[in-house]
Amino acid sequence: MGGLQGRNEAGKSAAAKVLGESVASLGPGEALAAAQRLAQDAILFFHNPQRVWEQVDVVQGIWNLRDVFKVGGQMLVLVAPAGVTLPVELQNDVMLIDEPLPSAEDLARLVAETFESANLHAPEEATVAKAVGALVGLAAFGGCG
Repeated sequence: MGGLQGRNEAGKSAAAKVLGESVASLGPGEALAAAQRLAQDAILFFHNPQRVWEQVDVVQGIWNLRDVFKVGGQMLVLVAPAGVTLPVELQNDVMLIDEPLPSAEDLARLVAETFESANLHAPEEATVAKAVGALVGLAAFGGCG
């Protein structure tokens, strides 16, 4: 919905160069076509591509970036929920990275580390247990701001 947006100064500059004077929002296929003009070493994050990657212009746009990005050192990161199935056109060209959910022990450690980072006293065991119970099933580092 937000189109191409930079998340830091270098990203904002790269997006401005790609978009030029255009203030109109680009659709997913148009954004992928425009991404071919991204600066070297740029990383493009595409959130929830599974919602549109069956569209001909989107799947082709993703595939077209493969060779362009390989030469320029750019990267397209498709951020999708666990369990999605890639379109057959992309299955041999996309590397899947699946981040497993943290264990209860991992979550207890993260809760303790969070208290320590906030300069708080170590939490009681009952507090840790409640926090772990609330966090089970969530990724350790979920979502992007």
